[in-house]
Amino acid sequence: MFRLLGFLLILIIPNCLLSQIPSIPDGPLYDPNEVSKIEILIDADSLAFILDPANASSNQEFPATLIFTNGNLNDTLTNIGFRLRGNTSRQADKKSFKVSINSFTSGRRYQGFKDFNLNGEHNDPSISRARIAWEFASAEGIASSRCVHSELYINGEYKGLYINTEHINNDWLSHRFGNNTGNLYKCTYPANLQFISNNSSDYKLTKNNGERVYELKTNEDVDDYTKLAQFIDILNNTPQNQLVCSLDSVFNIESYLQALAFEVIMGHWDNYSFNQNNYYLYENPQTGNIEYIPYDIDNSMGVDWFGIDWSNRDVNNWHNAGQNFPLSDRLLAIPALKDIYKYYLRDYATKIGSNSFSNRIDSIKNQINSYAYADTFKSLDYGFTNSDFDQSFTTNQANQHVKKGIKPYLSTRSSTALSQLGSFDVAPIIHSPIADATSLAGQIVFKALVVDESLSSVSCSYSLSGGASQSIILYDDGLHNDGQPNDGIYANAIAQPTSGNISYQITASDTQGQQSTKPCTANSISIRLLGDLVINEFMADNDNTIADNNGDYNDWIELYNNSSDSIFLGDYYLSDNASTPFEWQLPNEYLAANDFIIFWASSDTTAGVYHTNFGLSKGGEEIILAKNTNGQVDTADLITFGAQTSDISYGRSYDASPLWITFSNTTPNASNGTIGLQTLSGSLNFEAYPNPYSQSFSLHNSDASDMHYELLDLQGRALRTGEIASGASVSINDESAAGLRILALSLNGEAIVRYLLIKK
Repeated sequence: MFRLLGFLLILIIPNCLLSQIPSIPDGPLYDPNEVSKIEILIDADSLAFILDPANASSNQEFPATLIFTNGNLNDTLTNIGFRLRGNTSRQADKKSFKVSINSFTSGRRYQGFKDFNLNGEHNDPSISRARIAWEFASAEGIASSRCVHSELYINGEYKGLYINTEHINNDWLSHRFGNNTGNLYKCTYPANLQFISNNSSDYKLTKNNGERVYELKTNEDVDDYTKLAQFIDILNNTPQNQLVCSLDSVFNIESYLQALAFEVIMGHWDNYSFNQNNYYLYENPQTGNIEYIPYDIDNSMGVDWFGIDWSNRDVNNWHNAGQNFPLSDRLLAIPALKDIYKYYLRDYATKIGSNSFSNRIDSIKNQINSYAYADTFKSLDYGFTNSDFDQSFTTNQANQHVKKGIKPYLSTRSSTALSQLGSFDVAPIIHSPIADATSLAGQIVFKALVVDESLSSVSCSYSLSGGASQSIILYDDGLHNDGQPNDGIYANAIAQPTSGNISYQITASDTQGQQSTKPCTANSISIRLLGDLVINEFMADNDNTIADNNGDYNDWIELYNNSSDSIFLGDYYLSDNASTPFEWQLPNEYLAANDFIIFWASSDTTAGVYHTNFGLSKGGEEIILAKNTNGQVDTADLITFGAQTSDISYGRSYDASPLWITFSNTTPNASNGTIGLQTLSGSLNFEAYPNPYSQSFSLHNSDASDMHYELLDLQGRALRTGEIASGASVSINDESAAGLRILALSLNGEAIVRYLLIKK
């Protein structure tokens, strides 16, 4: 008997594919415990141009120096971009600004960010409503921006207390959705989503200032509005009894209803459903659905320009009845969808009325008191005083447009919403079911976020290449590729077929006999086997791991020839954007069989023939390897990745493996190893013996906790699974062919650890 010291393998299945947005670390730039100091040093003439009312509509950026200081950071960045930002706030005396790190230094980021917004919050005497709302949204898994309070100095003059808000851009999309290659539209008044025509170009309509109502913020060079037009057509022209299933194929309905409930509970009337304003739409390429993203939420929690008491307004008839807003109007006219909206309203109404939420508001006010008192710019637009600042948190006011204090608003909104909603029981809510055929080696993972007050079961029915329907139970126990136990994410896996396609649906039932199935028509995915030339490993933040031919530490991409013949590379292209797959052509040379080659993602082709014309984003994006076959894209390999860590590579667990893992010991231009598993520095409390074994081995659990085990082959197929109690032993038979095995052990529903065994 011996204690098995093997190899550790961490499996990552990105929950960002699901509807709820993953928890995003605050990071040093957005530390909620700090009020940062932001200093801008800029040429006096440039500043005069920015502040001149005649230039209020200008987006011209000027070079400046940024000095950023908080308890974590004290940095100076020269040659950043600085300009005015906002809509109506451009005319305010306390203006808002945008800081761009990379405008004059291409590819540069600061603490992982290429830009951020400094919002003056001139409408809000508390200078806090937006931060309070976004913190709440983030905690509830709603797409939102990180934000903190910051004091702003320009050329040595204190300009007041601002909210530093994360800008919605490619990096923002990568962190929230795990990709950033889809079309992102900024939708501002009058973005009502009403049908215009079947000509997608008609949705490129502009306002008086020349900006588009649905302004494309990504992929501007392609300028394709086809999917947006399709979504608007389906939304407006589908018969009501067919709307749910038709819209579900192009739009994330549940996510929108959740965001709408958040907007209503916060009294955010300057949104789509009341003012046809302030939201983004994102065409998520991984799900094929458009996502609704709330935006610019400062006019909330008692701020009013219409003579409406938003704290008492009936949540069942909250929307602007005098207008035609098909997204909210048509969805809420369907009882099952309105129940989803009401479910989240009830949940949020309960939370905003809690002591813990009230205490969080107190802590924010206490944090910013001295900075707000010293802010003389807050009085310029509406005469807000320090007394107004204090009262805006605790007291109802009749101060122009600010009719309610934050706490009185939330208290009243909580009680009236709960009363207006009454009693109801919603059927299980299924968010964005997925089948992930790439995250786990040799397996297909079915997964969905499921919400209900009395859930009884979740299952997935599936069919392989049109064959008989089969079914598996999905679990939320931390042991079935579902993430953490009891997090609402249900999952399970089957062995991955070698070819064909899989169609699937997920069904959830509750104890009240209610049942939901999603999608309406089974989704289908194709099983794609790897080609001969593959992306084998890459590093998106190379600080000091390996230098290029010029001695520079650029990001890199490793390709591997997984064949017995040499491959001509000149037929292939690399890109960091699937919508522009022919971004950079590989050099005209051959790669030998089972050999490797490194390309430097430096954005500088003058540095050598192995340097691409694009770089990689540390925040996450994608890498595509493709051929141009008669003008058509022939994808050889594609990897979408999330945020990366400095000097940690991401690669296949062994050369050409379907499983991707992180490597602290990177292997650029060399094999990832037999199975690419990292050596464990310690041991767990179990024994597996003998190793190697012939037909069976014994597993003894000497840990204090019960253990779940799986014996896998190198393709990730489960050969044996089971449970073993603390202090118990089992004999595990293995009748399959000789070879390497992976023993997967799960303790307390937490991290999966995997160990190498040898079957003789």
